[in-house]
Amino acid sequence: MSKKKRIEKKRIKKKQNESAQSKEELIPFTNDFIFALVMRDPYICKGIAELIIPDEEIGEVKIAMEDNSSPDKKDEKDELEIALQACLDFGKDMRGVRFDAYVKTADKWIDIEMQTTNKHDLEKRSRYYQALMDTDCLEKGGRFKDLKNTYVVFICTFDYLGLGEPMYVVESYIRKNDLHFNDGTSKILLNTKCSPDKVPEKLRSFYEYINDPTKVGNKLIEGIDERVKKYNTKEWRERLVTLEYMIAEAKEEGIAEGEASGRAAEKIEMARAMKNDKEPIDKIIKYTGLSKEEIEKI
Repeated sequence: MSKKKRIEKKRIKKKQNESAQSKEELIPFTNDFIFALVMRDPYICKGIAELIIPDEEIGEVKIAMEDNSSPDKKDEKDELEIALQACLDFGKDMRGVRFDAYVKTADKWIDIEMQTTNKHDLEKRSRYYQALMDTDCLEKGGRFKDLKNTYVVFICTFDYLGLGEPMYVVESYIRKNDLHFNDGTSKILLNTKCSPDKVPEKLRSFYEYINDPTKVGNKLIEGIDERVKKYNTKEWRERLVTLEYMIAEAKEEGIAEGEASGRAAEKIEMARAMKNDKEPIDKIIKYTGLSKEEIEKI
């Protein structure tokens, strides 16, 4: 091999390595924040919902987030500020929930969640998410019969039920005779790690992209990939890192506040018990650290 060819071969290999490294460094669609940002696009949200919701026509969708104007009509700063504020509000209240993607149609409300870690809690979480959607509907003056059909979808990068199926659809049935109890609620768990030969054709390109972001198989996936890359610019990546840090900090503050509140409650209970036992107030102050005024109020 000539020197010129060896140099050219090294150059090509270096370029391939750099390209591979660049792809590895991309924050993927499966990242919580990237997923939530990409799913602000109504076209993408509708496309994914149509892939997942079985035997249902989705129709026109409304993205039920903080702001419903098209992401393409907003500058990057405005768009990230919206996401940032939503996540920070969530972080301040540990009981709060931020849906990854909350989609509304004329007769269906759909929550789509990305799950990359198995915390073994999807049964109870799905119940809670559906309760939140029902409450959202009734708060707008609806009656029970006006409740929308609700779907909680978990896009799992693992097999939650361990049965090797590409999708699990969970609905209510009467145990004795297997009749469908049509309460309008459905839970759908995707298993993107399912054996490819078992994945339905309409889901195949989507699963492939989740598992390997270099596989862009159709127009919908192209749209997802374009937005993923948009949010991987240097400016966006820096902001997302800041966002993750601020949320982690807010959660730590919430935990610290909760622990402090718990310790305060313990001191009050101890003081109450000592007062009931007729212990001297000086002794109560010594053992609880509460002031005389605080003890007298108990």
